This record gives sequence, structure tokens and C-alpha cells, in this order.
Amino acid sequence: MKSIFTFLFVVFCTTSLLAQRRSWDVNVGYALMLPQGNMKQGWNNAHGITLSGLYAFRDLPFLRVGANLQYGIYGYQRQQQEYRFPNSNTTITQVQLSSSIATLGGRVQVLYPKYLPVRPYVDIQSGMFGMFSSLYIEDPRDPFGCRALEQRDITSDVTWYTAAGGGVLIDMDKRTKDKHMLDIAFHYGFGGGITYANMGDLKSEHAVGNGHTGTNGAKPYTARFVNVTTNEVHEHQVAELFDHQLRYLQLAVTYRFRF
Repeated sequence: MKSIFTFLFVVFCTTSLLAQRRSWDVNVGYALMLPQGNMKQGWNNAHGITLSGLYAFRDLPFLRVGANLQYGIYGYQRQQQEYRFPNSNTTITQVQLSSSIATLGGRVQVLYPKYLPVRPYVDIQSGMFGMFSSLYIEDPRDPFGCRALEQRDITSDVTWYTAAGGGVLIDMDKRTKDKHMLDIAFHYGFGGGITYANMGDLKSEHAVGNGHTGTNGAKPYTARFVNVTTNEVHEHQVAELFDHQLRYLQLAVTYRFRF
């Protein structure tokens, strides 16, 4: 997977460098990603940035081919959790989970063949889709409680994706025609299975349950803690892991300019 990501990144960088030449389109702007299907159980939405470099063929002015890079945040959760020990002691601390999405892939776009102030197009993208989460557990500074033994990335998974959709290019300066445009696009994306994390509502060990797979299909993610009084090591659930087929809708609003 890493080698594929590296190859696609090199392709994207090359595309960006070549965009200094005439007959290239560059998009930069905002992207909203909404989970579909079973993925609705694990996250609500992702907000991020999107960047594309598209080659405009001189002999085929309606065709664009290039690369697309996206980065977004689908979860930043800070939650107070309570942990209980066999000796009936409890510890309350803050747990922070940061989760992000990154995509890198190729893109093919077919525009309406003639110039219009509002020009429709269809679009397909395909490449690699990654979801990443890191965990931070604060030291509760409780002389009779516990402290976390680990702060780490809890999941990092990559799969393939394909997204198809369409959009419109709105000419922002009719004097130059097709040089400065507002690009509004909708896509439906799907891909392979992917593992990602969420905290849900794990505010206490009563909410956490017994550590088995929950009714929403989530698997518990546990972290190791040490009791500062007895030096006993325990594990407590701090997050949930989901494993779903990739499904999402995306809205992108970008500024497109042509070199």
C-alpha cells in the first residue's frame, strides 16, 4: 500500500509542477464528505481541502486528465472517561482522539464540448483512500488512581476507492473565458473494506460494556493503564474500531484557474 501511495504522490507532484505550463487547470477549495451505508455508524462527516491538477488537451478541449489530492478531519473528540479497578478505585481523565482522511488518485473529466458561462461536466476519480486516528490520554494526576502507559496512533488503514459524479463550472470573468471559474461538484464514492476509530459515547465503564463487539458492530480498542499505588497493569476500553466497506457522498466547492 505504501509503495502505491508513494507512486501516486509522485504523479501528483509531477502534475503540479507541469501545471506551470499553459493548458493546465488547477483546482483548490473545500470538500465535505458524508458517510453512507454502514459507515454512518462510525462517523458523521469530514471537512477538508481538495487540490487537483488537470491537463487540458489542445486537440480535445472537452477532456481533462490529471490527479487529485484531499485531506480532511472526520473526528476530533475530547471526552471525559471513568475507569474502575478491581479494588473499587476509580479514575476520571480526559481522552482525546484525532481522526483524519486522506485520498490520492487519478482523475478524468469530460466537459460539455462548447463554451458556456455555466458549463456542466462528468467526472471519475480512482486511487487510494486512507483513514488515520491518534489517541492522547491525559495524566489524571490522581495519587490513588492510574495513568496511561501508551499514547499512540491506534489505527491507520488504506484501501482503494472510485468516485463518480459531475458538476458545473461557473465562469467568474467572461472577458477571459475559462480562466477563472467556480467549480461545484458532487460525487458518490465506494471502495474496499477499511478500519477506522471513533469514541462514540464511552464516558464510563458502564457505557463501555464488557469489551465484546457492540450492537453497532464496533470492536473495543483498549489501552494499558498502571495503578500508581499497586503498580498493577490493567486494560480499559477508550475507543471503538469499525470495519466497513467504503461508501460516501462528497460535495466540493473549489476555485479553478487555468495556466
